[in-house]
Amino acid sequence: MLTPPNRCQNRDGFALILSLALMGFVFLLLVTLTTLVSVEIQNAGHTNHKARAEQNAILALHIALGELQRTTGPDQRITAPADLQFPNSASNRHWTGVYGHALTPEYALSPETIANEWTDTSKVDSQGSAAKLLSWLVSGNPTTSSWPTFEAEGQLASPATDATPQYLPDAAVSNLTVATPATSTEVTIANSSGTAQPARILVGPGSAEYVKDFVIAPLVEIEGSDSFGQRDSYAWWVSDENVKARANLELETDSAKLPFAFANATRSAIELMAADEGTGELDAATIDTLYDPTGDLLRANDLDSLSLASTTPSDFAAIQKRRFHDLSTVSTSVLSDSFAGGLKRDLSTLLDESYSPPSNDLTASTERLWTQHTDDSTGYGIPTWGHLRSFNQTRVSSDGKVDAVLPVFDKVGFEDHVGVTPVLTYFSLGIGFSAEGFSAGSNINVDLYPLIVLWNPYNFTIKAPPLNSNGANFEVGFLPNKEVMMGVDIYDPGILNGENYDWRNIGTLDLRKNIEKDSSDPDENDIEFMRFSLNCPDIPPGQSLVFRVSDADIGDAYDSGIVLQNLDAFPSYVSVPVAQLDKDFSTTTLFRVGPRYSVNYLGNPSINLSSDIANGGNGGLFNYLGEPQDERVIANPEGDPLAFNPANPARRWYQTQQSITWENADVSETQESPVRVNTNSGDRVFGSARVDLIPEFKQPTSLSSDSSVSYVITAHALFSGAGSNAYLSSNQHMFPTRWIAQSNLRATRTGRTIRDNNYLPMLVATAGTEGGSNAWPKFSSEDGSYSNRVSAGSGHDWEMGEPVDSTLFEFLPEDQPLFSIGQLQHANLSLIGAYPSYPIGNSLADYHLHEKSTSGSILQPEDYQLARVDSVTTTNRLLKADQEAYYDISYLLNRNLWDAYFLSTIPATGAIPTELPNPRMAYADSSDLRDPDKAAAEMKLIGGFNINSTSEQAWRAVLGGDKGLAYNPVTGSDSSIALPTTFPRFTQPTSDDGWTEPWQGYRSLSDEQVAQLAHNIVKEIKNRGPFISLADFINRRLVDNPETNDSDVEDTPYEYEDLRGTIQAALDRTWSSTDTASAPSGMNAFPANNGEDSFWKEKLEQDGFLLGHPNNQTSSQFGQGSRYAYDLRRIQGGDVERNPYSHPSAFSPKFVTQADVLSSIGASLTARSDTFTIRAYGEVSSTFSSDKVVGVWCEAVVQRTPFYIEDTDNPEDAPSSATNREFGRQYKLISFRWLKAEEV
Repeated sequence: MLTPPNRCQNRDGFALILSLALMGFVFLLLVTLTTLVSVEIQNAGHTNHKARAEQNAILALHIALGELQRTTGPDQRITAPADLQFPNSASNRHWTGVYGHALTPEYALSPETIANEWTDTSKVDSQGSAAKLLSWLVSGNPTTSSWPTFEAEGQLASPATDATPQYLPDAAVSNLTVATPATSTEVTIANSSGTAQPARILVGPGSAEYVKDFVIAPLVEIEGSDSFGQRDSYAWWVSDENVKARANLELETDSAKLPFAFANATRSAIELMAADEGTGELDAATIDTLYDPTGDLLRANDLDSLSLASTTPSDFAAIQKRRFHDLSTVSTSVLSDSFAGGLKRDLSTLLDESYSPPSNDLTASTERLWTQHTDDSTGYGIPTWGHLRSFNQTRVSSDGKVDAVLPVFDKVGFEDHVGVTPVLTYFSLGIGFSAEGFSAGSNINVDLYPLIVLWNPYNFTIKAPPLNSNGANFEVGFLPNKEVMMGVDIYDPGILNGENYDWRNIGTLDLRKNIEKDSSDPDENDIEFMRFSLNCPDIPPGQSLVFRVSDADIGDAYDSGIVLQNLDAFPSYVSVPVAQLDKDFSTTTLFRVGPRYSVNYLGNPSINLSSDIANGGNGGLFNYLGEPQDERVIANPEGDPLAFNPANPARRWYQTQQSITWENADVSETQESPVRVNTNSGDRVFGSARVDLIPEFKQPTSLSSDSSVSYVITAHALFSGAGSNAYLSSNQHMFPTRWIAQSNLRATRTGRTIRDNNYLPMLVATAGTEGGSNAWPKFSSEDGSYSNRVSAGSGHDWEMGEPVDSTLFEFLPEDQPLFSIGQLQHANLSLIGAYPSYPIGNSLADYHLHEKSTSGSILQPEDYQLARVDSVTTTNRLLKADQEAYYDISYLLNRNLWDAYFLSTIPATGAIPTELPNPRMAYADSSDLRDPDKAAAEMKLIGGFNINSTSEQAWRAVLGGDKGLAYNPVTGSDSSIALPTTFPRFTQPTSDDGWTEPWQGYRSLSDEQVAQLAHNIVKEIKNRGPFISLADFINRRLVDNPETNDSDVEDTPYEYEDLRGTIQAALDRTWSSTDTASAPSGMNAFPANNGEDSFWKEKLEQDGFLLGHPNNQTSSQFGQGSRYAYDLRRIQGGDVERNPYSHPSAFSPKFVTQADVLSSIGASLTARSDTFTIRAYGEVSSTFSSDKVVGVWCEAVVQRTPFYIEDTDNPEDAPSSATNREFGRQYKLISFRWLKAEEV
């Protein structure tokens, strides 16, 4: 049977189960609470460790900032990335080095002292760099025990620094790969003893994509921290923001500001950076449209926010990691002088007409722009601050015209001025003879056929000066440098003292004395210029106008009041009587013109007085272009040393060209037949037995013959030696040079300097019988509306059926400020024609200055590098006597301007705008902005770029700063077509960037060419740097780097750092068929100045040479004899000539020059850095277990300011307190943040 359930037993079982369940819950609760307490205890320990690690990171930050303040706070410090000094071996290529220098920080040093210091091997290294390493800005390299002593002026007391860093950028690094996490504790770095030491990652996969861009720093244990089983450590590294391109500067789109942005780059073209690693082909893909320069970039205050401004943020974020060391959004510069110390002075105010410098100011208008050589007692030819002011204050009016202005230098009682003047490029005097009749009393005249060319080399119209009472506004003077005498003979056979003669001399002509007639000189003993007045109209930009005697004046008597007109080159003349018929002759009677006969001191007949113009004769002449004068221009070189000197207060000359010589005059000759001559001892017969061949300046012609040119004397600019300009007699030397790069055709005075021997490069003269190389005119042109014009540039000849206009120089428009010192290249400071056309911003070695004495011995650097006071010749007169020293004008101008001064673009009058014409110049307080000494204290340069940067990508962006402007610079208006990267030489070019007009316009570069240029610049920086100042970067080296002699490539331009400046060397790294890197897409495949362009190839194809000439190796010029005048290597720019930089047309408008680049980007360049990002790391680790490590990272941006550590010194003053001298200008914190490990 079934038993029913017992309900009491069921209740007892449930209670047991419930009790057990409650006991389990309590146990679980106890276990849980215990676990929670344990976790909390562990968390509390971890939090304590993290806080301690953060304290260590903050400590590291403070130490880093202290080191930064000490090492870079003073003005005379520069910074450079490690791969500049360790170009091939830096394992930490992004470490930042700090450098000082031991040079005398003084701008008033004499040239020989400067040369001596810059070649002193204790002060400069084998690369010619004066930078002395002080420290690497990374943990583990304290400077407390190795800091050198500095002089009160800021330079090192001893050239040999005591810097002995424990860790170098090329130290061996272990356990670091692209996959190594930032938290790794396995990374090591070798110290100076080669022992591996722990290091930490400060830039790793969270910041950069490639391991080559990772940055590690030695781990430093905090002394005394090893307690309770814990160890405190830190690491830090300072990132230099100014070696990066500033990425948050917007493209200018305001129509009113586009002309300013065209002249001065206002941004960095980030879109030109490589999208990939950036070490491959130059035509590889770039960032391009992922970066929008018109976006809202100003709000991007860090790289992360920069990505948000991209058209595709995610794609840009990936690229951003590849460009971590190339991009900055915070770089800013203090306007201080890294060479001599102190804040820069503002040229915008100093050069303005509203400012009058005190008499003791270094920029007083009478002060010269550099200190003269110790042995130069006069400083003749050295420009002054007055010249620089006159350039800035002479402006182009809104109608595009400027008045002609007389240049002035070294003229007592006159203010210096660079002048505004056309250039006399051609003077030809055709000489003919004709008779007015054949009866007694009729004159035989010399007929003068003047032909003159004036060239306007500017990009504006030169306004015609007012006309005088004769209707003239210019005057051209001509004077042979020696006696030029001719004799007029009539065919009148007879017998004298038993001797037969065929000809009878009836008159003589002396071109130096018999042309101008004046009652004050009845005996015609004065040596005087033959003068021709000109009625010159306005000369449009670049045009060359021809002047001759007008049709209405043909045959009139010569008078300096006869006015030449701008007409075609038709033979037209004025006449001067030279002989008179003493009896009646027939119309068929012959007359001729030959030498003037005389008797020498032995009583023998002689024709030497006309030997200069006779066949094979060597002679020369003087020209000038001036204001019309009523009085004669007398020139007696023996009695008046000022006769040929434009500094003579009596001379109103725009330009004078002196000692233009011809060689081997080509003159027809005939066997002498007896001639009757009146001498001081009475009439006598000169027979053929006594005088052999004689020159026929005019062959026998009947008295009834019309006038024609029979003899020609011509002097003209050689230009590039093309066409008729190069047409000389076969035995006459031609000396072509790079006439723009190495001489100045618009100079006030051109002549043979103390460093010239037989030649006057740039100008050439010919003389001889009309025809061939002595043609009148000696240029080719055609009839038509342009027949009153010729060409300038390659030569005077027309090309393609029309004249070639050439514009080389400018003055600024009246509504545009001066932006860059590079724009001062147009200032006509080369007062002597042997100096370069564009002296400021360029730095080519002058071929007059070389290491050999006149005897061929080697000189010391101070005797030749920057100035020479020894003459090539033993007889010095004219310019040779006035100019006591010859200078490297470019080097000295660059040295004295680029570091001590800046251009704020602050307007001189009116309200100061919130945004200045150069928007990268920002200010905080406007109260002192118009004080040239205080303005820099209130200003900062946004995006200042350190020229020691070795980032090719950053250089690409900086070079492309005006890319993308929707602007047409020729019309000055907006354009629907954006400009490529341009380097405009002119603010208002007269033509575009096309090659159809090679002598006008501006150059643009393709993106690949920009990449090539950036690549080349970095190469040059590594071959020459570090640079201690901007001038150091711009100027050529005085010490040539022996390590750059590339035996694999024949004659590479970069073998000689002493021949050109850094950027010019980069531009001159041209394509070469022997250079494998020149293959398509290779690392030398896209030269900025391409020698393969037809303009450059044409001369080489036609002539077979560029500058070469069979007579260029003459002993009198290149050292084979006793007089060593020129250095051929410096003329050519290398051991052999190479296209295009050896081309005579080098530096023409379509040839990019260093000064062109600096005109565009120079205002944003700096030699030192002032913005730094400090990455600091703090760590707490267990002494018992290597796995127990807590590390944290922080990042701070710090900015150097114009204000000293102690406020006892004003920012514009030199530091007086010991603290300010040691620590310089204070840093301030801009931003701070903690970094996660995945962000590092």
